[in-house]
Amino acid sequence: MKTKHYLFISSVTVVAIAHFLFTPTIIGQTDSPPPEEVVVSPPTIPSPISADEATAQLEQEGPPVTIYYADGSAVAVFTKGGITSNVEIHPSETVTIQVAFPAETAGQTVIVQSLDGGSIAVSEDNLTVNSDGIGTLSFTAGTTPGLYRVFVKAGDPSSTIQFWIPIPTDDSATPPLVTPEL
Repeated sequence: MKTKHYLFISSVTVVAIAHFLFTPTIIGQTDSPPPEEVVVSPPTIPSPISADEATAQLEQEGPPVTIYYADGSAVAVFTKGGITSNVEIHPSETVTIQVAFPAETAGQTVIVQSLDGGSIAVSEDNLTVNSDGIGTLSFTAGTTPGLYRVFVKAGDPSSTIQFWIPIPTDDSATPPLVTPEL
């Protein structure tokens, strides 16, 4: 024989359950008043870095790069993690690149490689860092829109210079670019 069970819910029970389920509660809330005085400490200002620390940071991030265009304009870019921002270049355009290596690399041979096409020209058989720590080379971009990277290294650090030929039919496919200024 089956027994039927009935559940009787009064309106008081429904109200109590609804109050419990739908009343917001802030965890850790107390009825005590807030403290009257709040103490705020001034921010800690870091001390300036020494010249040795600045050199170490330069060596870790990579050397600064200056790019000179045929029309006389130029752009200076720094590397972050050894890679520059995207620098605008036009199809088949030739630019002169100067990389500022640490002075102690003077006389060292610079390793240079075009990673995505384009061509590299150096003024001598081998590119070497001059007595001021500067290595100079020329780069001619390819003809296809997109990324062209040039890797340069003299001792430690290295830098990858990123050039970008804009895609003329699709601005949304072109990343933000550093453009030259006269």
